[in-house]
Amino acid sequence: MRIYTKVVIPWLYRNKEYYAARKWCIRTVGASNSKAAKDPGRPWYAKRQWVHGCQESRFYFRNPAHATMFQLTWAKEFRQT
Repeated sequence: MRIYTKVVIPWLYRNKEYYAARKWCIRTVGASNSKAAKDPGRPWYAKRQWVHGCQESRFYFRNPAHATMFQLTWAKEFRQT
């Protein structure tokens, strides 16, 4: 059983954009205790990693509706850049 819904954003790699997305998550979904790792009660968490020579951001949301809202918001935000 999957607890979190994963949203992968390959072009969200700059620190400014990544931290702006994290701030959006805190404002919209709520604070997430980073010390709780993958605790089932944690509403979301994020991490970045290198994939095929490019850095990508991965956000994980407990509520699938939050994952969809996040994906739509950030797709709209960076579509214009």
